[in-house]
Amino acid sequence: MDDYQDPTYILHHLGEDDLPNNAVSPPIFQTSIFCFDSFDAFRDALTSEENHYLYSRGNNPTVNLVERKIAALEHAERAKLVSAGVSAISAAIMAFVRSGDHVVCVKDCYSWTKTLLESYLPRFGVEHTFVDGVTADDFEAAVRPNTTVIYLESPTTLTFKLQDIEAICAVARRRGISINALVASVDAARQGNLSSALRLFVLECYRSGELAPRGAQK
Repeated sequence: MDDYQDPTYILHHLGEDDLPNNAVSPPIFQTSIFCFDSFDAFRDALTSEENHYLYSRGNNPTVNLVERKIAALEHAERAKLVSAGVSAISAAIMAFVRSGDHVVCVKDCYSWTKTLLESYLPRFGVEHTFVDGVTADDFEAAVRPNTTVIYLESPTTLTFKLQDIEAICAVARRRGISINALVASVDAARQGNLSSALRLFVLECYRSGELAPRGAQK
């Protein structure tokens, strides 16, 4: 197995060959801003913030390392860490909708997903339909010509219902619709053939135990 596909290598070694002061574990950088050797260096960073450590909202060494590891585990091009689930959900859905579009969403979703779809997005002309989601047919029946997103949660919030991710992805691909899926684990995403979908993971609950990753968020 190639090192970059080996989970043990990814978790314990990827990006950790040159840690500051030969640290055994990656340090947590809790700073909000970073300093520069000269004004010219600072000005260069301002013009290309995505490529520099300027403000931790954009780039932070700890967060970037976690993102790199998650992307490698997912066999994905990139990963983006955010501080709250509703931030990830909102960004994932809003990236694919505009006025006049329609979202199909599993009924037993996270409460703030419902708030986004029922209270916020309608103000901008985005419609939605909630479905039980027991079968892929539920989603296909709800699809309209203006549907741009199918949103899944597997398992669903509180009721822990699972969706047939692979079958629903097939519906989405057939209809040219984006899939956003909040899934419990990497294994679930791979089994569901989510290679072309935008996957959301709750790190605190499913990756390392409730509240464990918060040190990297502060």
